[in-house]
Amino acid sequence: MKDLVKAMEVKVVFGLEAQGHLPTIKKILDKWNEPRIENQVDMTYCKHVWEEIGKEIGWCPFTAALSYFQIKNKQ
Repeated sequence: MKDLVKAMEVKVVFGLEAQGHLPTIKKILDKWNEPRIENQVDMTYCKHVWEEIGKEIGWCPFTAALSYFQIKNKQ
């Protein structure tokens, strides 16, 4: 398989940044965190948000959240 990928000159990438998912995640997080009520909770840590994100980008929600927070912690 490795030889086939090399012969086809296909570049395989993995990661939220490499696959270009960060803008999609930001858009969904912004939607969920839109101020609707006073003292609204930060929805960034809500399971339902990550379920939507996972569905949208085709990732396991837990894996997407872990990867996202790793990226954010490095910044």
